[in-house]
Amino acid sequence: MCVGIDPGSDALGYAVVLSERSNLRVVDFGSIAVRSIPWEQRLNVLYEGVKDVVIGAKPDLMGVERLFFNKNVKTAIKVAEVRGVILLVAAQHGLSVVELNPIEVKMALTGYGRARKEQVREMVKRILGIHETLPFDVSDALAVAVGALRKVESRFNV
Repeated sequence: MCVGIDPGSDALGYAVVLSERSNLRVVDFGSIAVRSIPWEQRLNVLYEGVKDVVIGAKPDLMGVERLFFNKNVKTAIKVAEVRGVILLVAAQHGLSVVELNPIEVKMALTGYGRARKEQVREMVKRILGIHETLPFDVSDALAVAVGALRKVESRFNV
């Protein structure tokens, strides 16, 4: 079982996906919104939220989107701090971590590394049998979970 995380400084998407003999099933997904919380409290709220997801799901793997260089340095620093919190939770719970950059996530879902967010969201819904509209932070977390599981499975199917 894999928990996928789309780190964000305003909202963090998470998804729990189970792989049974290459069949993928969604266990849980959602978003932790922190936009209205003062920055000095956000990291703790995100830490507690991710920790609760991990404790509830008991995954053995965490997929995390790797930071993509951003022209806005302030945003990049904040997202890096959020990633630090996420990786701390993974380490505290003994999870293996698969880090994927955005191109790797897009390749795993669409076969095209320059796919638009809308295309990734539609493939996530199709692959996982989801019929509802998903916010991008959630669809990105689901895509990270699927990408991480596929990356791990491809290592063992060589």
